[in-house]
Amino acid sequence: MPCTISSGYTIGCLDGIGGIKAIYIGAADAVDMPSLADFEVDSSTKLVDAVTAISVYKFELKRELSNMEVTTTRDGNSGTSFDEQNISCVFLKPTIEQYDTLVSLGQGRKNIFVEDNDGQVYLLGAAQGMDLTTGAYSTGTGYGDAKGFTLSMTAREIRTYWCAPIAGIAGVTVAG
Repeated sequence: MPCTISSGYTIGCLDGIGGIKAIYIGAADAVDMPSLADFEVDSSTKLVDAVTAISVYKFELKRELSNMEVTTTRDGNSGTSFDEQNISCVFLKPTIEQYDTLVSLGQGRKNIFVEDNDGQVYLLGAAQGMDLTTGAYSTGTGYGDAKGFTLSMTAREIRTYWCAPIAGIAGVTVAG
């Protein structure tokens, strides 16, 4: 990959909103995920629009409670570069069955597609999977406090993939 740039940066319309709408978590452990060579990136949109078959489950999130952050780290001395990918997701009032599902996420490394509130989709933990770093259940204190489960997950990857909308990625099946 060349290290030259071929364009500048222009400030577009200020019409974006923050937060995460939903995450789609791979049913299998990340070790079963296709290799990076199995991702197809559309040459015109630069978005991942196909992967080798993967089944995911949709986890809806209440808007304005969950977030994603990607930090790129480069070391000029060693010539290394990686993206540290972090998500923090809040699941309100989980049932016992849902609680068990959320707890089980910490027992493996998962590939996670994140859909933000603008409809942009990102693939985190593409090659290595995401690891649960913390999980906390809270009842709140007052009657108006949130009651739920907060999960924080982290991955370190060569890059973060921008994706087509979930329905537009060939090979991705959203399980019931």
